[in-house]
Amino acid sequence: MSLSKLDKSFDDFQREIIHKKRAISNLFKSTKIIGAYLEDVIREHTRSMIPKKYSVYRGVIVDENNEDIIRSSGELDLIIVDSNKCFPLYSVSDIIITNHKCVKLVAQIKSRLDSTSLESAKQNLSTVKALSNISTVLISIECNYSETKLKDFKKMNEFDEVISFCSYTNPNNVFLNQYKNYIKFLRNNL
Repeated sequence: MSLSKLDKSFDDFQREIIHKKRAISNLFKSTKIIGAYLEDVIREHTRSMIPKKYSVYRGVIVDENNEDIIRSSGELDLIIVDSNKCFPLYSVSDIIITNHKCVKLVAQIKSRLDSTSLESAKQNLSTVKALSNISTVLISIECNYSETKLKDFKKMNEFDEVISFCSYTNPNNVFLNQYKNYIKFLRNNL
């Protein structure tokens, strides 16, 4: 596939997920169902974009180096592990509990990024950084922030990458190339 067709494919996926989020939001008022669905869509598409030696899960990362105290991350929406080098401590379906040494990258996925969900993502991803220097990314479908503000979050070292597909306050303002930037980030960190 040519680079221009691939770019179009990324932009099409980005628009598709924005459309799905809005359509589902009109059907259901449960933010948990909407969020779980969108997390699954992102995880599934991520699986299709990375080398087969990596696996994509959701769950918790632990540091079991100290026998007296086991430290753990918060619940993570997306965890990428090198399947050839590690085995999970516990696993069922797409949920994993694994040692931080197995993890290549993690993400928090938010259907809507506002001050509350931003703080939640910061707290969860800081628990990862407390365990190890694992790459972190914040992904939101819609957000209350400008593209410039999103870049500021990254510059302040709160996240290694911040991706948002469109503005919540102006739904026609689609932040182009965001999903392509996510895929580049994946490829650079795996």
